[in-house]
Amino acid sequence: MKLPMSAAAADPKKVKVVKEFVHDSPLIACRFDPTGQYVVATSQDNKVLRWDLESGEKVEYTSHDSWVRGIEFSKDGKWLITGGFDGQLAWWDLSSTSTEPARKLDAHEGWIRSCHSSPNGQLLVTGGNDNLAKIWNLGSGELLHTLSGHEKNVYSVAFHPTLNCVLTGDLAGVVNEWDWPIIKSLDHLMQRRCIPTTVASGSILEGCVRSRFPRIRNSLPAAVFITLQIRSALFTIPSSFYSIGKAKRSPKV
Repeated sequence: MKLPMSAAAADPKKVKVVKEFVHDSPLIACRFDPTGQYVVATSQDNKVLRWDLESGEKVEYTSHDSWVRGIEFSKDGKWLITGGFDGQLAWWDLSSTSTEPARKLDAHEGWIRSCHSSPNGQLLVTGGNDNLAKIWNLGSGELLHTLSGHEKNVYSVAFHPTLNCVLTGDLAGVVNEWDWPIIKSLDHLMQRRCIPTTVASGSILEGCVRSRFPRIRNSLPAAVFITLQIRSALFTIPSSFYSIGKAKRSPKV
């Protein structure tokens, strides 16, 4: 399945469904894997689903005891990491035929809302309903640091693609920026805040990222993204249809 290389080349008047992947339960989240071979989605029957984009073959992973909202991958595409509303992180080997997780651990007290890997592929940050964000060794699953300071559930987390910092956004609309001098050292984390003025599609963090670091707008893949439909099907449509909220930095605290 060929995808357009840029949003500029896409004509909105010619948008059409190019392929459909169907499941018998409503879908919650989805991601392309780094290799572009698979699309992974999660569903309300607590399953993690993997479709081969060329053949359409579907593999179902069952281990979580609740819905799964967090989806992330290792940089080489070998590992799929999922974070569930059961508070657990699971590692799945995409190169294996096994549908059982290679590793599973209790990560948060309550729901895991979001997870994101660092640009170098070594770290994973998660956010949850315990008002905490946590940084993990993506390879070993070791907990490296707990980021406390939010007064509400942490809904969104993200590593900056070039700067040594993490952004975490909570239910109250507060986004915390955590940074450190050297990415390998997590002993001297400092906290700053930025407050989003508006939020679109419930994405507190994305609006802040693009305002705080505007050059990200031009570095994001612009060709295609996947959206979820109520009838549990996935479609590819141009990313120009996706809008985000805006944010601004507040004075230093």
